[in-house]
Amino acid sequence: MDWLNLYGVFLVLLLLIPNILAGIMDRDSMVQRYHNRTAEILEQLGRYGCMLLMAVHFGTRAPGTAYLALGTLIAALYWLGWALLWKERSLRRALVLSVLPTLLFLESGLVTASVPLCLCGVLFGVCHIFISVKSV
Repeated sequence: MDWLNLYGVFLVLLLLIPNILAGIMDRDSMVQRYHNRTAEILEQLGRYGCMLLMAVHFGTRAPGTAYLALGTLIAALYWLGWALLWKERSLRRALVLSVLPTLLFLESGLVTASVPLCLCGVLFGVCHIFISVKSV
């Protein structure tokens, strides 16, 4: 099972947990106030592409200690952002909670030398940050 990246699965789960909790505990925090069909579709393609490519190893380098350490640090900062900005509806919150997952996806692609993951990370990041900022 050399194709399965358990580190990547772990990091994706770390990103999903606060989003799931927010969706359960505070539905208003998950409401998207800006709608642009093209940006939304591209964001979802990037998001699910990143999650799939983090779980399935396609890079030229195997994920290792640096991958897990950097990814865990970014995920911890993401959790801290959720904790500190829980009820805030601001540009600061939008940027923190959209830039950090983008950094995680890009870091994962760069460390494993996965061009498809880097491309999906850029697609996700541009669209996610754009939608998040416009939704404030």
